[in-house]
Amino acid sequence: MALILDNTNKIIRDENNNIWAVKNNYSAIVDPTVNDDITQGYKIGSKWVNNNSNEEYCCTDNATGAAVWENSTVDTFIELTDVPASYSGYSGFSVKVKPDESGLEFVRENEEVTFTQVSPSFNIGEAVYRTTGGTWAKAKADSLSTCDAIGVIKYKNGDTYTVVDCGYVDFSSSSIYPLTDGGTYFVSDTVAGELTTTEPTIIGYISKPLMAATSTSGGFIINHRGMQNKNTSGYSGFSGYSGISPSSLHVIAQKSADYTADYWEVVKVNSSGEDITITLPTAVGNLDKEIVIKKMHSSNNVIVDANGAETIDESASYTLTALYQSVTVISDNSNWIVI
Repeated sequence: MALILDNTNKIIRDENNNIWAVKNNYSAIVDPTVNDDITQGYKIGSKWVNNNSNEEYCCTDNATGAAVWENSTVDTFIELTDVPASYSGYSGFSVKVKPDESGLEFVRENEEVTFTQVSPSFNIGEAVYRTTGGTWAKAKADSLSTCDAIGVIKYKNGDTYTVVDCGYVDFSSSSIYPLTDGGTYFVSDTVAGELTTTEPTIIGYISKPLMAATSTSGGFIINHRGMQNKNTSGYSGFSGYSGISPSSLHVIAQKSADYTADYWEVVKVNSSGEDITITLPTAVGNLDKEIVIKKMHSSNNVIVDANGAETIDESASYTLTALYQSVTVISDNSNWIVI
């Protein structure tokens, strides 16, 4: 028996060595739907091209009335704009589109950045930040401009340094060795670059507990726990943790239906069937607690809904529309803010 194909079909061989003709649609002017399924001749692996939007889809499930078509369009990188006058100091950085889609920016996709700088010099274990002028400086929690520490010095070789913003660091050769095992370390408000277990008390500045010590010689950098200083009580966000590690800071939850998130969760949402609503717990009385919500399917929307009359950046909700889009929210003790 002859197998007749046209330009809308392709041949595939399955795991049983059977040969199949797979139907494709290269002349569509609309996106595929759940009804473009096995009854229409489509199989897993079928291609669909919307010529109006220039987007390609691949069938990942051809169930009757419930077909799933994943957007498989590959964007073409054309050119790089917003080129800086100098690339000095940006070693290890990546380029991404700004959150407001107004241009490009350099970001640290990796946990480590290596740079060379003669002055000022640094020592292993010191907290540092990148200045507006592009140089590096020691962090100090006595002003808004100097306490936004992004990491600590992990390696030093002459005038070349590696700064790490997450992960384990050996502090055995640092000036604060030995560490307090189980202690939470903040940016000092008296000694530039120093980490201390005493929370700064200058009201109104941001203190970032950079490190949770797991022994007397090392600890994990946890630079994304920003908090507002308090002049009456210390930070207790990590009390009760022993031998803390990055994986213990968040709990992964995978959901495909409406769900009320818990504090410190990373909620991965499969919205293939319908819009999914993730409701946040109350922000009141839960200062600095975080929740991450990530959209894991291209179809439908994920709506992040604040608790009761509370808000998210002064809005009642926050909507994720794109595949792999995510939002991280942190409590300011009254409402949720996006970070």
